[in-house]
Amino acid sequence: MSSVRHFLLTRFNVTLPGYTLDDVWLRHRTELFEEVCVPSVNGQMLRDFVWLVLLSPSSPQWIIDRVPSWLEECPRMKPVFCEVRPVRGVDRDRVRCVREVVVEEIQKELRLSWAEKVITSRLDNDDAITRDFMITAQEKLKSEKDGTFLNFQVGLMLGPKGLYFGRDPKGHFCSVIERSNDLQTIFVDGHRRLDRYGRVVQVTDQVHWLEMIHDFNVANFSFGKKVRAPLKVLTKHFAFNPGRVLEIGKGR
Repeated sequence: MSSVRHFLLTRFNVTLPGYTLDDVWLRHRTELFEEVCVPSVNGQMLRDFVWLVLLSPSSPQWIIDRVPSWLEECPRMKPVFCEVRPVRGVDRDRVRCVREVVVEEIQKELRLSWAEKVITSRLDNDDAITRDFMITAQEKLKSEKDGTFLNFQVGLMLGPKGLYFGRDPKGHFCSVIERSNDLQTIFVDGHRRLDRYGRVVQVTDQVHWLEMIHDFNVANFSFGKKVRAPLKVLTKHFAFNPGRVLEIGKGR
């Protein structure tokens, strides 16, 4: 079997020229990132991956000052301060604009430790992944053809009304495997258009993610059944503090 490198990709606060993120948004996302996202990544069963976190070089000083504590908690994180440029064509999710930066960073890592294949997985800065998310992505994709996508369809949604099961056949908890010399990455396009670029394998066996529902979310959501024992379910699947996350989800 050919060698594989795995990269988790998160946009923290990179924006296109002309876009600004106010302090309220940043502080809210930073709380979710630190309490929900980072612990879930640090608790992965798989240890062999690199987490590229994309930050704006114009980030306020209070964010820059927090980066060392993120690295202390999650050594696999690699902060990338970068500027992005608009791309031609439609980029509704504003992911294609960061693809060039991501490919460049991955190539730097490959020069240190080369691999024939590369898996990239996407994670938003206010969400969480289950302990087996990364290892499951590798196990599912290693035997697939280059350019095959993976969508983790089943997860959980937490908001003011409680914890619910969720399902999304075109969700943003997705991955792709490619040859290292021909990278497009999972940011080839928005997650709802990935089937235009290759085969999408659906993972439907169990919960693999948690999406936080809040006022700053811009996507549409499809709620399933309400979880009767939220603390027990979160404890089973995630490495964060479940009690604290439930408090945040309910708006305290």
